[in-house]
Amino acid sequence: MKNLSLPNPHAETPTFVDLSLQKDINHLLNERYQTHLEKNESISVTAKFGDDASYLNVQVGDDDKAHVFEFFVRDCRESDLDGGLDLLLDYLDGTLLEFFEEDRNAFFPLDFTPRDFASHQIWTRHEFHNFKAEALALELLKKIT
Repeated sequence: MKNLSLPNPHAETPTFVDLSLQKDINHLLNERYQTHLEKNESISVTAKFGDDASYLNVQVGDDDKAHVFEFFVRDCRESDLDGGLDLLLDYLDGTLLEFFEEDRNAFFPLDFTPRDFASHQIWTRHEFHNFKAEALALELLKKIT
């Protein structure tokens, strides 16, 4: 039976994937999608796992602005850990292909939503951040409160 409760990636996937593997993933994604990236942009992936879950946080952009995708899957036992991460990376690859083909439109909601993929349920979400504007707004709010 599928667990339909909302994911809690920080609790369910407490362990970061080896940094050298994350570096390799980042390198491969940046190489694969280099023609779609602007001058100062890159793709940055952070991968985590737990006993039966895997999680990816993916940023596409630069230090000022970025699209942030999150992908989460459960029911991947520790012995299937590679399968969980591989599954999320396959889903990410398809997502990035569509994202760039659709002029950077991400058809994902702000809140985690389940999607069926390869006999698993992958929870997805997307946000666009303007980090510079958000920092300035926070600074302004601190001054007026």
